[in-house]
Amino acid sequence: MNLKDMVVMAGISEEPTLMNLFQFLCANMLVCALVYFVLRMTKLGDRAWYLTVYSSGVASSFGIYFIQQAYLNGIYNTMTTETEWSTYAAIFFLAYCAMDLVIGSYEYDEAIDYKDGWVHHFFFIILLGWLLSSGLTGLFAIALIEEVPTVILSMARVSMSARVPFVFGLTFFVLRISYHCYLTYAVIEYSTVAFVIGVILMRSHLKWFHRWLSGHLTKKGRMPLSIKVAVFAALIVLQTIGHGYAVYQMVIKNYLVAASGAVMVHLIIFLYFSAKMIMVIQDVY
Repeated sequence: MNLKDMVVMAGISEEPTLMNLFQFLCANMLVCALVYFVLRMTKLGDRAWYLTVYSSGVASSFGIYFIQQAYLNGIYNTMTTETEWSTYAAIFFLAYCAMDLVIGSYEYDEAIDYKDGWVHHFFFIILLGWLLSSGLTGLFAIALIEEVPTVILSMARVSMSARVPFVFGLTFFVLRISYHCYLTYAVIEYSTVAFVIGVILMRSHLKWFHRWLSGHLTKKGRMPLSIKVAVFAALIVLQTIGHGYAVYQMVIKNYLVAASGAVMVHLIIFLYFSAKMIMVIQDVY
């Protein structure tokens, strides 16, 4: 059964109307509320993470599907093509961001800080609104695999685990930094705005990773500290080399000698992130 047949069986039109999209948004907001209050009755762990467990699980499932599509059709074709599934994935995440703020304001307002809560969610609400209105939801869908680390983190919080597992940091670095960097440079030929947004998000991801790693390495665990240090140091070096190669390829392909200003901007971006990586390595050692 192909995707078209599945869409027809599900009663979803291939080109959703504005009313379809609004109904889907409302339905997902209601589901978010239902999921939260059902989990609240279980009294499991930190309730501020209930919606995050749900949203990251669904988003990661979307992400796996779109990675499969990228394997079959090519990553560039997948991220530059809007489908009904990419549209619904964007609306789903928008509904989650809205309901996390609404429910959180009453249920766990102490857990929603200004920068990583309100600013983060409103940023994505505005971003998703722009992507939906511009027909660019494929750019968001191909990045949803980056929610896998959030699944690991939120499950640890809900289960009240004393520490976030090593695999969280590993998947975070691979998906939120390395894979995200690759997507950021892959999209530049398609949308300069998307590239800028990708750079902004990569900065946030690196900041979060640095903060987690600094705390993680101070705690004892099953894996020897020397192995953890070696693993992340190797990843950081490989990431810096990969980033430099991506910049080199892009400059050679798109600019050559004609746009020295653009080349300088990309060089500055590379040097900035390289400096941040060096700071992470310094803290590790």
